[in-house]
Amino acid sequence: MPERITPRKNLGQHFLTDRNILAAVADLAGPPADADVVEIGPGPGGLTRTLLARGLRVLAVEIDPACCRRLRAELGGEARFRLIEADARCVDWAGALAAAGWRLPAAVLGNFPYNVGTHLVRTLLPRRDLFTLVGGILQDEVVRRITARPGAADYGYLSLCCRYYAEGWAGARIRPGAFHPPPKVHSRLFRLSLRPAPLLPPELEPAFLALAGAAFRAPRKTLLNNLPAPEGRTAARRWLAAAGLDAAVRPGVLSLEQYLELTRRLAVEKALAAIPAPDYNGEDSQVP
Repeated sequence: MPERITPRKNLGQHFLTDRNILAAVADLAGPPADADVVEIGPGPGGLTRTLLARGLRVLAVEIDPACCRRLRAELGGEARFRLIEADARCVDWAGALAAAGWRLPAAVLGNFPYNVGTHLVRTLLPRRDLFTLVGGILQDEVVRRITARPGAADYGYLSLCCRYYAEGWAGARIRPGAFHPPPKVHSRLFRLSLRPAPLLPPELEPAFLALAGAAFRAPRKTLLNNLPAPEGRTAARRWLAAAGLDAAVRPGVLSLEQYLELTRRLAVEKALAAIPAPDYNGEDSQVP
């Protein structure tokens, strides 16, 4: 008799049981010829089985020992399945993919744990050398932030940084009853298709992230007031004037393209050093 799996609240576990939604998540991977799959948080294996049934190769990463025992017992003999028992936040992805013999770039899918989903997405996106997409299920409010456009209430640091690394898509909203146990909030399908090439030279990417962090430190303040040093504000003021923008513009109005151009302008005027890296892990007040 299979070991009974009890979802653990401290791991943010809400197991997806709706077959239609399991199929919709698997659809994000495309056909087996497109990419091999990394699955985050497989739990008892509902999505894993759906992916394997479609002929995909699955490298699953699961932290819960009970879930790992179930997966090994039921899928351990499957040639297209590999399992890593570990915290996904601590995995050496390059080493794990190489050891599995997976093709690169791989697709990352999952019913992401509610308590670490945002962190995982943010750490996976810069790895365009390893991954072609990150998708699956997150809380509805987090997906709205990830895919928000300038001017939207949910637009912030997370939106800007995700858009820098990927093209985002928000899918259907998912009712709590699709999970066991039902969460207290709605969830949503999402897909982030990683850009194959960076939008800035490598030496400017940290500066862009620092600028984004500074800009959204206090979203209701003006962009200029959020910049921490006079030289940065002076250069930004000149750029705003040249772009025909009001000096009182707020950070949530500017597009990714405008932040990229501002980064380049600050680099030319040697004002980037005045903008320190975010001291709050780059997350604004909107991010859980």
